[in-house]
Amino acid sequence: MCKKSQAVFLNRKELFAFEKLYQALKSYPGFRMENIFNYQTREHYSIKIQCANLLHKELHKNNPRLNVAIHEAGHAIVMAATHGEVGEAVISVNGNGFIGHVAPPGYTGELDYKPIETSALPPKSVIHSDILTDAAGFVAEEVFTTFHSNAYHEKFLTFIQSRYLDEINHNDLYHHWNFFMHWCKRILLNNEALLHAIAEELLKFEHIAKDSIDLLHSRVKREQPHLFF
Repeated sequence: MCKKSQAVFLNRKELFAFEKLYQALKSYPGFRMENIFNYQTREHYSIKIQCANLLHKELHKNNPRLNVAIHEAGHAIVMAATHGEVGEAVISVNGNGFIGHVAPPGYTGELDYKPIETSALPPKSVIHSDILTDAAGFVAEEVFTTFHSNAYHEKFLTFIQSRYLDEINHNDLYHHWNFFMHWCKRILLNNEALLHAIAEELLKFEHIAKDSIDLLHSRVKREQPHLFF
């Protein structure tokens, strides 16, 4: 078993793999680190999809159905708690096991844009809410199940974003990672009953109804806006 690392919710094997890939990306010709916060850029795509696939092959283990339901419920809670709007939450099964997603209204399931080139960071409020929402699935698994999450597409994305924020702000190593993980955990614990209700509905129907989404938006304990600035 891997021992605990300096970064909460990551074991030493994951931390070693993430750090090694982060250092490689920093020195990769033409790779703009500031673009990792913008989902329309090639850098963001390469991290969330291509790099995550490499890590998934190396570290993968199958997810129980309960974990997937808890994972997606976590995304839904934090998306709503950080003043986003949840349009749908579903779980399903494919050849690799159970999968799921949470998306805002209007989600089509396809990327309907072409990657753009940019070199500017989004506003701090957007960075904070995006990292918290992306992390919410695997943090929920860590907090509410007995399994260690293998959501590497989200783990590595939030890791590399946090590492870059450490560097440009001259913080201690893994400062931002631990900051966001503890913040995310607090949001989930503040909405624990609502999270379990969503997970239960996902397990029963594999989606949450519009009435349940409306209930989520009306009952979720939202974060104070000043925390994002």
